[in-house]
Amino acid sequence: LQLEGGGRKVFNSDIEILSSLILISGVAEVPSDRSFLLREGVSVSGGSDNAYIEGILYASGTGDLFFPVGRNGNYAPVELLDVSGTSPVIGMTVSEPNPISIPGSGLTDLSTERYWRRELLSGIFTDAQVKLTIKNESFISDVSDVVVAGANSLGGEYTSFGQSAVTGDANDGSVTSQQKSDNTFFTLGIELNE
Repeated sequence: LQLEGGGRKVFNSDIEILSSLILISGVAEVPSDRSFLLREGVSVSGGSDNAYIEGILYASGTGDLFFPVGRNGNYAPVELLDVSGTSPVIGMTVSEPNPISIPGSGLTDLSTERYWRRELLSGIFTDAQVKLTIKNESFISDVSDVVVAGANSLGGEYTSFGQSAVTGDANDGSVTSQQKSDNTFFTLGIELNE
């Protein structure tokens, strides 16, 4: 599937991509009662503030799964790395803004810009490392302190999953968790330096 031509495209039917998804221009809006599924092995290319999937995007399989999602003109992809499980079909979506959340032990602050939510459509999901987008985050003063934080409820207490890699800066970058996680909600956090 090649997404081009700009504007919003509402998918009122279930979509299943078998080989490739090419995001050139336009926002693919997936209503909550529909599914947009990337089958195992699908290649994804493109993606920008003008070309992304808005709504829940499912991907099947283990290994590394990339979700080119966005919201409100902000491309904020998320990647699950080294996914463990048995035939999982995992959904990810991004929402803005992030409601008031509680920084748990080891965290001093959390992003109020956005959060990502994971769902399991079928199969068994054990855990994965998580790579989140850093985009226009005014709460970040030093990107080297940014970690992936996870929680099991929206607005709940977040815990740090650390940082194994960070790129870019507070306006355009990414952070990858140190530990694997099975949480439902993810956001950016600042780790307490002692």
